Amino acid sequence: MEKNKIKNSCRGGFILLTLILFSINLTSAAGVAVPYWNENPLKLAPGESTTIQLTLQNMVGDEDVTFEATLSGEGVALLDGSIYSVPLGAEVPVNLKVDVPKNANIGENYNIAISFRETAREGGGMIGVTGAVTARFPVEVVGEEDSLLYGKKSKSEFDAWMFIILGLIILVGIFLITKKKKESNSK
Repeated sequence: MEKNKIKNSCRGGFILLTLILFSINLTSAAGVAVPYWNENPLKLAPGESTTIQLTLQNMVGDEDVTFEATLSGEGVALLDGSIYSVPLGAEVPVNLKVDVPKNANIGENYNIAISFRETAREGGGMIGVTGAVTARFPVEVVGEEDSLLYGKKSKSEFDAWMFIILGLIILVGIFLITKKKKESNSK
């Protein structure tokens, strides 16, 4: 008799949980992609600024979603907007400007957190549930030689030198081939 009461209680709990789940307007699976994380911080020198691109994604579900962005960036970050509509199956870029103060000390870190809270949808179920996703990453203050921006300049200079060297190698090769052909023609 006691076992039947326990079974009936479990069944009743299961049925109640199932009814609650069916009455909830479930959120779609959305996310945010960020090019930096704890082990790969954004590295900038004092006084430098850059704009990085985050990507909001809406890849699973059956409808478009709208997010409201909230930023806490210790005064070094600025979003280009606060409301982002993300169509189903799409990716939407989010620009974030990061400015390191000129008086920042090398070795100092700033933590940036961006929360994207899904705004409630109209209709659906009896209970509206909204999702949120938060992206966090550090900004590390480094010397110019280690900064993201200096690295870009350095890479472009490296690419220019590689182009010049490759051109010289090709010219020397053409010269040697031409010289060899003239020598074989004169014999």
